[in-house]
Amino acid sequence: MRESQSSKAEVLSGVHRRFELRMVLSGDTWEDIQRLAEEYSQAIQERGPDCVSITTGGYSVGGYVFAVEDPEMTHDRWADELRSWLDERHDQ
Repeated sequence: MRESQSSKAEVLSGVHRRFELRMVLSGDTWEDIQRLAEEYSQAIQERGPDCVSITTGGYSVGGYVFAVEDPEMTHDRWADELRSWLDERHDQ
């Protein structure tokens, strides 16, 4: 289940769409994380686009979510940047 730090960094530095939601959940058990994910999901559904950040901390679980929007990103621009990003990795 562990992912190397270098592959995490590569994913985070990759191509992004217009809207991006980043989430970090941590807990003492997998069930703690699942419960927090469900709570965050409910909050995101209720708040809609106004949900720009959530932060939680407690005895056995904690995390945060934040949303980012790049209003200049279109689907076509994303597709072009993705092709370039993939080509760079293919050439390595």
